[in-house]
Amino acid sequence: MNAQLAFENFRHLRMKFLCHEVFGKSEVIKGKSGQIGSVSFVESLDKKRVYELRLVSLNEQKLEVVFETLDYKEPFDT
Repeated sequence: MNAQLAFENFRHLRMKFLCHEVFGKSEVIKGKSGQIGSVSFVESLDKKRVYELRLVSLNEQKLEVVFETLDYKEPFDT
C-alpha cells in the first residue's frame, strides 16, 4: 500500500485492515474517527491484548500520526 493510504488507515485506526493477523477489533468509543481527541478501542485476535488510544496529533505533510495510550491490558505469567 502507498504511504497516503497507510496514513489514512492509521489515522482512523483500521487495525484489522492494516494487521489482520494480529488485531481483531478496533472501534471509536469517543469522538469521530480520524479526528484529534477521538478515543479508540483496539483488541488483538486472541483478546489478550487490549488498548485504548487517543489521537493526539496529525501531520498530513509528513504523513505522521501520534497516539497516546490511555489504558492497556497485556498478558503476563503469574
